[in-house]
Amino acid sequence: MEEVKNVKRWGLVKRISSWLDDRKWKHKMMFLYVICMLLPVVLIDSMMLYLVVSYDTMTQRRQMENIATAVSYDLTSTVETAVNVTVDVSTNKTINRFLNTSYENNVKYYAEYYSLLMSGMFRCRGLGNSADLMIFSSNETLVSGGDIASQKLVENEEWYQAFINSGREVLLYPYFNDRLDLTFAINSKRRISLIRRMGLYSPGWEHIIKLDIDYNALSRDFLNAGYSNSVYVCFGDKILFSNVKDTVGNNDFGSWAAAEGTVGYQSQISLYGQCFDIYVMESQVSILDRLSQMYPYLLVILAVSLLFPLFPMLMINRSLTRRLFALREAFSRADNEHLETIEVRGKDEIGDLTRDYNKMITRIRQLIEEVYLEKLKRQDIDMARQRAELLALHSQVNPHFMFNAMESIRMHSLLKGEHETADVLEDLAILMRKSVEWGMDNITIREEMTFVQAYLKLQKYRFGEKLSYRFEIDEECLMCRIPKLTIVTFVENSCVHGLENSSRSGWVFISVKKREEEICIEVEDTGTGIAEDYRIQLQEKMQNMNIETLEQSESIGILNACLRLRMFSGNQARFELESEEKVGTTISIRIPAVWENGEEMR
Repeated sequence: MEEVKNVKRWGLVKRISSWLDDRKWKHKMMFLYVICMLLPVVLIDSMMLYLVVSYDTMTQRRQMENIATAVSYDLTSTVETAVNVTVDVSTNKTINRFLNTSYENNVKYYAEYYSLLMSGMFRCRGLGNSADLMIFSSNETLVSGGDIASQKLVENEEWYQAFINSGREVLLYPYFNDRLDLTFAINSKRRISLIRRMGLYSPGWEHIIKLDIDYNALSRDFLNAGYSNSVYVCFGDKILFSNVKDTVGNNDFGSWAAAEGTVGYQSQISLYGQCFDIYVMESQVSILDRLSQMYPYLLVILAVSLLFPLFPMLMINRSLTRRLFALREAFSRADNEHLETIEVRGKDEIGDLTRDYNKMITRIRQLIEEVYLEKLKRQDIDMARQRAELLALHSQVNPHFMFNAMESIRMHSLLKGEHETADVLEDLAILMRKSVEWGMDNITIREEMTFVQAYLKLQKYRFGEKLSYRFEIDEECLMCRIPKLTIVTFVENSCVHGLENSSRSGWVFISVKKREEEICIEVEDTGTGIAEDYRIQLQEKMQNMNIETLEQSESIGILNACLRLRMFSGNQARFELESEEKVGTTISIRIPAVWENGEEMR
C-alpha cells in the first residue's frame, strides 16, 4: 500500500514537471512569483490588518474605560472634599453651641455671630473660593443674614423638598435655580448642592447645612481635562457636564436625548443618594478612517511588497542589464549624497568600472569624514553643552522651597505663640506665590483684592499707625476680571512714593464701583503728591503707553500696569491722574466690565 502511494506521488510530480516543461520561461517566472510571493504577501497583510483592527478596538475600549474612571475619580474627589467640609462644620461644638442658643435680642446675636465669623469656622477649607456654605435653622432667635438663615425661607425650594423627601442625613442634589440667589457669591443658576442634617448637639432645633459647589469651576475643569473622546456626565436625562461644549452659563441643563454620537462605554457612580451616569462616546475617527488617510502609503507598501521580488526573477537572464542598472542607480544615489559602494560582479569592462566607482566613493567618504562630519560633530557638542547649561540654569531656583521654608517658620511662630509674626509670614507667602505663579494672567477682582489686602497688611506691619487703609468694593464687581497684579501696582506706588517719604500719617483708599457698563477703580492716598508738570507728563504716558516706550522708560511699574490694562480692554481703558503737592494723589481707571467667564457685563 505504501509503495502504491509513492508511485502516485511521483506520478503527480512528473505531471507537474511535464506541464512546466511546456511553458515559456516568462510564464514560469510569473507562476513562481504568484505562488511564492503574491499569495503569502496577501495572506500576511490580511492577517496584519486584522490584528491592527483588533488591537485598535481593544485600545479604544481601554482608553474609554480609563476616561470614565478618571471622570468618576475627579467627581468623587470633589464631592468627598465637600462632605469633609460639612462634617467639620456639623461636628464643631462652637457652631452647634451658637445655633442652639436662644438670644434675647439682636444685639447679643450679632455679637456672637461676628465673633464666630471672625474665627473663620464657616470657611470651606479644601475647596477655596469654589464653594458657598449656609446653615438653615429652625431657631427663630437667629437673624437671617450672612451664613445663617431661617428654614422658613427655603421650605418651598426644590432642593429642600428633595432633601426632606429623601429621608437621608446627607444628600447630593443637582438642580437648576431659575432665579438669582443673592445670598451666594456663586451666581450660576446651575447648582450642585451637598445638604446635611446637623444631628449632634441639636436637642431643640433642627439645623441643615447646604454647601453649594461652584458649578462653573467644575464645568471648566471638565472641559479643560483634555479627554480624547466626547464625555457626558448625566443626572437622569440632564447633562451635568460635557467636554463637547462649554456648559458654563445660566441656561438650563441640556438633555441627554439631544447628545450626538454613539456610546462606547457607560458606567455609573452613586454619590450620597444620587446616581450619575458617565457616557464615553466612541471616537468619531474610526480605524477605517485612519486607514483611509494612510491609503497612499498602504498602496506604496503593497506595491513594494509585491513588485520588488519580481525584479530579481526577471534579471536572472539579464546579467548585463542588471549590472548596468545597479551602477546607474548608484550614481543617482551619489547625486543625492547617498554614497554607497556596490557589489562587483564579473571581470569584464563593467566589473572594472564598478571597481573604479567603489574606489571613488571610498575616497569621497574619507574626505567627508575628515572635514564635513568633524565640523558637524563639533556643532553637536556645542549645542549639547548649551542645552545642558540652560537646563542647569532653569533648575537653580525653585520657589516652592521658599514657600515651604516660610510655612515652616510660620508654624514654629504659631507654636511659640507669636501670632503676629505668623500672620505677617502668611501674608508674605501670599504675595510671593501670586508674584511667581503666572498660569493665568487675568483674575477676578476678588482674587486681586486678596492680594492687595495682604500687601497692605505687610505695609501696616512695617509703618504701624502711620498707615491706614480702607476698601469700598461693590459686591457685583468682585467676579469681574482684570489683569493680574494691576491694582496692587497702583497701591504699591501710593505706599512707596506717596506715604513712605511723608513725615505724617496717611491713608490709602481703594474703591471699585460699577458705572453703567464700566468698572471704575480708584486708588487714593494722602501722601506727598506730585508736581503739576510731572503729573501731566505721567498721565500722558499712562494713556498712550506701548511696548516701545515701555522699554525706554526707567520706571515701568504703573506704566506696565497701564499697558496691560489697555491690552486687556482692547485700548478702551482710560486713566485720570489727580494730585496736589503735600495733599495726596488719586488715580482713576475705567475699563469695560467683563464677567469671570469672559463675557462683557450688560
